[in-house]
Amino acid sequence: EGALPPLISLLSSSDDKIQEQAAVALRNLSVNPQNELLIVTEGGLRPLVTLLRSTNDKVQRQAAGAIANLTVNPKNKLKLVQAGGLPPVVTLLRTGNDKVKEHCAGAMRNLSMNPELEPELLREGALPPLISLLSSTEIKIQLQAAVALRNLSVTPDSKVKLVEEGLIPSLVSLLRSPDLRLQEQAAVIFRNLSVNSDNKLKIVEADAVPPLLVLLRPPTEPSAVDGDPEYQGQIAAFQQQVKVQEQAAGALRNLSMHAENKSKLVSLGSIPPTLVLLKSLEPRIQEQAAGILRNISISAPHGKSMVSDGAVPLLIELLKVQDIKVLEQAAGTVRNLSAVPENRGTLVQAGALPLLIELLSSPEDKIQEQAGVALRNLSDTLN
Repeated sequence: EGALPPLISLLSSSDDKIQEQAAVALRNLSVNPQNELLIVTEGGLRPLVTLLRSTNDKVQRQAAGAIANLTVNPKNKLKLVQAGGLPPVVTLLRTGNDKVKEHCAGAMRNLSMNPELEPELLREGALPPLISLLSSTEIKIQLQAAVALRNLSVTPDSKVKLVEEGLIPSLVSLLRSPDLRLQEQAAVIFRNLSVNSDNKLKIVEADAVPPLLVLLRPPTEPSAVDGDPEYQGQIAAFQQQVKVQEQAAGALRNLSMHAENKSKLVSLGSIPPTLVLLKSLEPRIQEQAAGILRNISISAPHGKSMVSDGAVPLLIELLKVQDIKVLEQAAGTVRNLSAVPENRGTLVQAGALPLLIELLSSPEDKIQEQAGVALRNLSDTLN
């Protein structure tokens, strides 16, 4: 603890090498959570911010690394902004070498976790350089920038601003990345952006649907067995692929809500891979898939296409599950399909009636309603 004040004072040395070594020491110390607050309390933040403007790349790198570590602590995020840290960090996102960019993008990732700082980040012009970093050849830089943009894609204003700044084409490219983590981040951002009605159209127009559909593919089951050196890695990859599936399905579900997108999604082949997801062992994936089908099946011709593709048996199976959210979406889809007379016989033959009758006793009003309307539609088959 007593070593901090002299170390911090060395940051203001006129010698670049001394500045670098002092910044290295503080960067190493800042890895320890106990030191994160202490370094800032002892006055270490402002001289580190000053070093971000150094003309020496090595000094910049160490100062940026220390700041990235310090901003992990929630209490230090606002203090960095108050210390004037945003302008040089944003500048270095554009002008720094790759290591400096990585650390500054890491700092932005940390700052973006505080919703109260979002207006400051937008005012300082953080979005364009972060979007630009998605095209970096360094995966670590791409990932830091993507997570920052994911955090900044939550509020209504930012959803509009990000699209205005040209984020969509970069995200489409990221969906095709071989890195599963980048695929997930891109899918999450698309899911967030697609809550906005105008964005729903722009995302489809930007040809985001084909790569999103690719991400619905079944995850690769581990070929190794427990105890093999490859087993843990294969399990981690499998779990990551499941996350990607869920986020891609969530984005497609949002896109399918817009009336103008339904036919496009069907023509692009969204129904078959979505039907496969109904058999997932993950309830959240089943929910998203059933939600997509529910949205699309509002159109009678699209509903008929689903029935032809074998949707009914899969949906009937979902009427038996315990998960309330899955049940609601599955029952809603069955309701839509039952509105078309040509589908009713198929639904009855698949065993829909007893399951729908049982759902009338559901504690959830929405499920009761879907089941009730479906039964009313199917009642003419009983005459």
